[in-house]
Amino acid sequence: MKAVEFDPAHFDYGRNKFDAKKLRGLGQAGYAGFRVHAAINRPGYKDEVAVFLGASYFRAVGKGQVYGLSARGLAVDTASAGGEDFPRCSEFWIERPRANATTLTLYALLDSARVAGPYKFVVTPGAQTVVLITARLYPRDAGAKFGFAPLNSMFAFGENQPGRDDYGPEVHDSDGLSIQNADGEWIWRPLVNPKRLLVTSFASTSCGRAACSSRPKNGASRSCCARRAASPKA
Repeated sequence: MKAVEFDPAHFDYGRNKFDAKKLRGLGQAGYAGFRVHAAINRPGYKDEVAVFLGASYFRAVGKGQVYGLSARGLAVDTASAGGEDFPRCSEFWIERPRANATTLTLYALLDSARVAGPYKFVVTPGAQTVVLITARLYPRDAGAKFGFAPLNSMFAFGENQPGRDDYGPEVHDSDGLSIQNADGEWIWRPLVNPKRLLVTSFASTSCGRAACSSRPKNGASRSCCARRAASPKA
């Protein structure tokens, strides 16, 4: 086992004037996360296929795709009046893949004030990138509410809630939740950024499919900046 220590030599700090060498060995210096690369679109070039970055967030893409929603290892007390708990993966262990390997196996320690536990991720890049997850959780708070396999998007403002002082007309990853129930009916729920806690519930006797997405204005695509924003959960 080899620890990957923070090394400023791995980064380009541009025109910032400071001694990067002084960062070496500092206890507070570390990595925010890491990316996984593999050749899924064309031979000889390794595309970014997955990223583990911040708290317990991770995302993956398949061939010809771009990033969409973010997944999390666990949701704790979502939409609770007492506040949501955001566990983080405090440690990662990555198995060195063998030559010509088709999967990458890594492990993480998820930790928070209300729960802790080990996670195993097996990432298989391809036309449909698949992430198999195995976890064992040890609650520290018997009253905590857990949400498994949570998906997240971000919305600060957009066409359905304008009026912010920003150079861009919209700031979001998604601007609505699209739902198709088992009867084939489509439902579109625009996202908002409320001043108070807001929960929207949909009742159905059978499950269909759902996704957060961004609908182009007048049929044209648009670029939205995902900066600090409210995070609706699915």
